[in-house]
Amino acid sequence: TKRLWDPVWDPFSVDKASGFRYTILCRHEPADTAGSRSFFTKQMGYPEDINAQKCHGIFFFIRSRKETMMNKQLKKLIYAAICLALCYVLPFLTLGDVTLGTMFSLMHIPVFLCGFLCGWQWGLAVGFVAPLLRSLTLSRPPILPTGLAMAFELAAYGLVVGLLFKVLPRKAWSIYVSLIVAMLLGRVVSGVANAIILGIQGNAYTFEVFLAKHFVEALPAIVLHIIFVPLVVMAFERAKLIENNPKRKE
Repeated sequence: TKRLWDPVWDPFSVDKASGFRYTILCRHEPADTAGSRSFFTKQMGYPEDINAQKCHGIFFFIRSRKETMMNKQLKKLIYAAICLALCYVLPFLTLGDVTLGTMFSLMHIPVFLCGFLCGWQWGLAVGFVAPLLRSLTLSRPPILPTGLAMAFELAAYGLVVGLLFKVLPRKAWSIYVSLIVAMLLGRVVSGVANAIILGIQGNAYTFEVFLAKHFVEALPAIVLHIIFVPLVVMAFERAKLIENNPKRKE
């Protein structure tokens, strides 16, 4: 905290283009001193914006960083790159076992996190690119039909979770609602994509296969995601590191 008359630091000399703003605490002295008390007001802004006619006595300035749009976009880019890298690396933990891969669906976790942290645009992009990147470089999953269907599925996850988390109230339940709705809609998208791709190839994709693959075999993954992902998101919220509309309504 700095006082106005500090000779070492002059807040009025700051340039607005520097990207800094201030929390300004101003003590007001009443015009009638008989029985009246002074009071404080608080505002955000720059020292030169103060109305000197209404603010008397002591000024306090608390300097804080005002992130520019470029800073926020850079942070989103970094988060998205980390999530994409995790999408590439985490499936190695299942040792290439298809059954374990379905049971835990580790590639889904970074896509959900990307949608929460960066917004629907980045969530959609990372979700679509991640399985195709692994398919093209590792052939796991095979690009047809699994890799392409997963691209649409994960893109839907990132899109839906990012949109819902942005518009819903900032409550713990909104994290779970966003996640569960995204999980359901993403699985529907995956089912439709598989049906179309397999239909073009002349193969059948039945409703029973859809339920078994996305709900029965994936039950451990569903439980894992519902427990783990919200905990990470809430930790980021407490640290004020979320860039997907951090000022959403309480």
